[in-house]
Amino acid sequence: MSCCGLAQNHNFLADSANSQNPRRSAHGAFDSDFEVIRKFLTRTDVKGQQSRDFEIGISWLLWMLGFNVAHLGGTGKTQDALDIVAVTPKGHFALIECTTGLLKSESKLQSLIARTETVRTNLNDSGNGHLDVLPVIITSKSKAEVRADLDHAESLRVLVLTKEDIESLFEHTVIQLDPDILYEEAKQSISSSQGELPLTDTP
Repeated sequence: MSCCGLAQNHNFLADSANSQNPRRSAHGAFDSDFEVIRKFLTRTDVKGQQSRDFEIGISWLLWMLGFNVAHLGGTGKTQDALDIVAVTPKGHFALIECTTGLLKSESKLQSLIARTETVRTNLNDSGNGHLDVLPVIITSKSKAEVRADLDHAESLRVLVLTKEDIESLFEHTVIQLDPDILYEEAKQSISSSQGELPLTDTP
């Protein structure tokens, strides 16, 4: 629907039995009806292995969206690292901390900023300073539940994705999106406000 030549909302149709996204199809071969990833993505206020399940679900989701993903938080050997590093086809980095609680819990925002600066320094020192680095914190809580922390995250130039964003991104895995476009839209959303993550409907 449009008004005065500007799009007000948009939709896409998909055959639930088929997918334009081969990564989603491949994942579905081992996760019938996507029951496991749906369960992992809805973990809330949990600790230990169940909180790791949320990280695993996010890494799977990012992979289905076309990112190359390293899940560093899955082992105690790299506990002091970021939870997930996602890389676009052009080589830009999304550095991700996951939480099933509030954004400020366990000093996750401060840790994310420190780790982001470490990665930037290493990229610069290795002659890869032209690549972009985006700090991201993803929570299974709703936007309303973390609203009090959003201004602080925005001031730190951290992208926040909430339960609503996760649900929207999962729905968009039925089509093959361009991770670099998603990445640029995420950067733009930080520049404007911490509103809903813009999404493109074109593969």
